[in-house]
Amino acid sequence: MAEQHDYGVYLCYVGYHDGTGGKERPVVIFDDLVGELLAFEVLGVYSYKKKFERKKYRRKLYEIKDIDSAGLTHRSFIDVSISYEVSFKDLFHAKTLGVLSLDDIVGLINKYNEYQPE
Repeated sequence: MAEQHDYGVYLCYVGYHDGTGGKERPVVIFDDLVGELLAFEVLGVYSYKKKFERKKYRRKLYEIKDIDSAGLTHRSFIDVSISYEVSFKDLFHAKTLGVLSLDDIVGLINKYNEYQPE
């Protein structure tokens, strides 16, 4: 496993927010620079939907520009509106898919800092 704050894309178990279970999902892990480890879900888009152009989605989704570096095969977005808790155990056993490129790291940080919940 790479450093947990390296903007890596991992396939790991993520629990549902309502506590009813969870499933393996691709996530991006990064440190928010005040010591909090954040995990955001990566949404793979197999067929682009017009709804992603709506302001509601544009303000909370960051589109990954370099999907090859991230280890992904389809157009993908990072949802910055909900962070997930990933246990150290689950992260330790997670499969590394790739790492965000520098441009994607900067874009993700900007989107995260700009995001304002409704």
